[in-house]
Amino acid sequence: PPPPPPPPPPPPPSWGAHLATVVKLAPYALFLTFVPVGTSPTREFPVSSGWNDPLAWGALGTILFLAVWLVRIRKEKPGWSAAGLLYLLFWLPVSNLIPAEGLLVDRYLYLPTLGMALFVGLLIGSRTFPPALVAASIVLWGGWGAASSWKWRSDDALWASAVKVSPR
Repeated sequence: PPPPPPPPPPPPPSWGAHLATVVKLAPYALFLTFVPVGTSPTREFPVSSGWNDPLAWGALGTILFLAVWLVRIRKEKPGWSAAGLLYLLFWLPVSNLIPAEGLLVDRYLYLPTLGMALFVGLLIGSRTFPPALVAASIVLWGGWGAASSWKWRSDDALWASAVKVSPR
């Protein structure tokens, strides 16, 4: 007898579930921008079940809080507001708002770092951080950058690192 046909693919998630997933991933993308450990050219992530996902609501609350804070400080600290706006603007192409079938595109996370770099520069300029902390941060980020760039030395090395992050 012939083998049974393969099972049909699962139905695509609803638009609400997709938006909840995008919102849920926003803090993760922000974290990867500041702490680029384990980045990968492609990555699978769990699709949210919808707006009943508490992580999606927590992330949405965080995004809204930060947006309100940026709007409130725009007159007294316009640079900080601009840094947040730049981050958000450059995060949108990375956000997976347009579905990419379960892939978070880490390779484009360098775009939001433009806003992050402006924000860090403003923090340094405000003299709220001790110089030793600034120097340690630069050394740490430089080390992460050097370690990440080693992954890109060849196609084999790049995709081997991707398989470690996302085995499927």
